[in-house]
Amino acid sequence: MDGVTLSVDPETAAVLLDEHRPEFLGGQFAHSVVATLDWDRMTEFFRTGFPLPSRPDRYRAAIEQVTRQDIAVFFTEGLAALPNLVARLLAGGRVLDVHCGGGRWLVAMAQRFGKLELVGIEAEADSIARARALIDETGLAGRIRIDHVARTEVTRPGRFDLIYYQYALHALPDPPASLRASWDVLDAGGSLIVLDWLLPTDPEEMRTIHGELIAGVHLDEVFMGGGLKDLGTFLRWFSDAGLPAPEVIELPSGATLFVLVRPA
Repeated sequence: MDGVTLSVDPETAAVLLDEHRPEFLGGQFAHSVVATLDWDRMTEFFRTGFPLPSRPDRYRAAIEQVTRQDIAVFFTEGLAALPNLVARLLAGGRVLDVHCGGGRWLVAMAQRFGKLELVGIEAEADSIARARALIDETGLAGRIRIDHVARTEVTRPGRFDLIYYQYALHALPDPPASLRASWDVLDAGGSLIVLDWLLPTDPEEMRTIHGELIAGVHLDEVFMGGGLKDLGTFLRWFSDAGLPAPEVIELPSGATLFVLVRPA
């Protein structure tokens, strides 16, 4: 510490400051602090069993800090495992981001793949406002559109080359219906991809640092009437939607990709 400047070693900086690396946890810390501001009602929740019906805008703004890590994981680890998808996206096409939040993934995709047309759908008005402001700020309004939809609406008119759920499928009211609707508007050869953080089923994994972090996120989501899900639940959603079994890719960061390609 030198005056008002704090220096950290490179390994710590990667975890706390470098949002472009999959190890980045700075957003998790920011979200955890903001989430606890509502935990004064946690005792009432456990006493009555009634979840918190809504959270203030600051909570969703904090969630968007968590998505910085998700985006780094997708670009650094996810795309490395999907070379055929990268080739298709470089040629152009249409992309749909379901429950897009503040639009950060859409902006990153538009900057990486210069020929894409992108659509995000979102239910929360404050998240839509942040997404549109970010898109205007980055000069990408001509290629990215954000639509305000009900939480039960998961498609847009037309066909898509990629439909993406980033830490979103488990939070939707009817995940199998969402998957089915997305599959129906996916173009031949297109990809349906879900990136999520799963609830471990191995007690030993729950005792790791990663497991403890996941348990904390899960508790906060249960507080709102939801919760993270395990691998079996995600696979059952695909089955209940009448879809083929997806390819499951366990990423080095601990996130999981579910990938389903529509036959050409």
